[in-house]
Amino acid sequence: MKRTTIFLGDADRRAIQAIKDRFGISSDSDAIRLALRVIAGVPHPEFLLLPSAETISVQEQEQVA
Repeated sequence: MKRTTIFLGDADRRAIQAIKDRFGISSDSDAIRLALRVIAGVPHPEFLLLPSAETISVQEQEQVA
């Protein structure tokens, strides 16, 4: 991953906290990634938050089906 700097106002920080609370996400970065993927229309964005062997195998199975 590449590190990126963004400037956030108070409303942005409140939105990030709301996403973290609603979806049980622990980091600001994961909340931002989820929001970006949801807005971009990525199917099953929750699978993209923290890639793991289990998640990747579920994604591969869906692509085959």
